[in-house]
Amino acid sequence: MQLPPIKLTKVTREHAKVLQYLVCEYLDEQEKDLQKQASVRFYSALQETALLVELFLILRSKIESRKPKFGLSLKCQQAVTLFFACNHAFKIVTDKESYVYHCAQCYLNNLDKALKSVNIPRDSETTITAASLELAYKLIP
Repeated sequence: MQLPPIKLTKVTREHAKVLQYLVCEYLDEQEKDLQKQASVRFYSALQETALLVELFLILRSKIESRKPKFGLSLKCQQAVTLFFACNHAFKIVTDKESYVYHCAQCYLNNLDKALKSVNIPRDSETTITAASLELAYKLIP
């Protein structure tokens, strides 16, 4: 099942630099969970780390393109990870008047609205039944 991309428009180079900074900060936070191997958080952190590296590279290429404004087309997983990175900004930025704080709040709101508007197709292949959930829980150690 392929979900539609999340599109962010009119992203400035300055905003991309802030988003890249937030991605790096959140990446540092996720790396702490990578130390705790054999836990569910380890696998989650591993997945998020891969997505954060992808986001870093996407933002880096946009910053280096020298275009004053551009669009970002993100996979749903990338958009969710960027959402968490922007949300993490409120733990690291204490000055509510700062540019980073306002930029994080702006993109957090935009991503929240975009992610909540995603229509997930419902068909027989994607329907999760109680039996399949029970089987999945049995497989988790």
